[in-house]
Amino acid sequence: MVEIRYITSKDDAYKQVLQLRNAVLRAPLGMNLYEEDLTRDENDHILLAYENTELAGCVMLKPLDAKEIKLRAMAVYPRFQRKGIGKKLVESAEDLARKKGYETIVLHARVVAREFYSNMGYDAVSDEFIEVTVPHVAMQKHIG
Repeated sequence: MVEIRYITSKDDAYKQVLQLRNAVLRAPLGMNLYEEDLTRDENDHILLAYENTELAGCVMLKPLDAKEIKLRAMAVYPRFQRKGIGKKLVESAEDLARKKGYETIVLHARVVAREFYSNMGYDAVSDEFIEVTVPHVAMQKHIG
């Protein structure tokens, strides 16, 4: 069973979030998350997915303005992928964003994840571009 929890960067579990993001999003690219400016995480809303008591995935929401929020740093450990955890994280992020009054979620999807987000109702709004050394596409979904 998957449980979704909300934290901030001040919670103890944030250290696990950094380990997950580094392992899934940066290390495979030969990069190190701990060399980046992590102060930008301070105002983000962070959702964690636990399967039983084990951290399985995370997603972060960064407010951009009063109506728009950015979904970012979506990561699920490989052993938990293809179990619906990513979908549950995105749905929970959308619910949280709606409750906080946001109308649009934007994101930069790695091209390999584009179909995942398309299946969740996100529309591509850009051509491909390179971000953290891999092809991405900007996507958005109106939720309000």
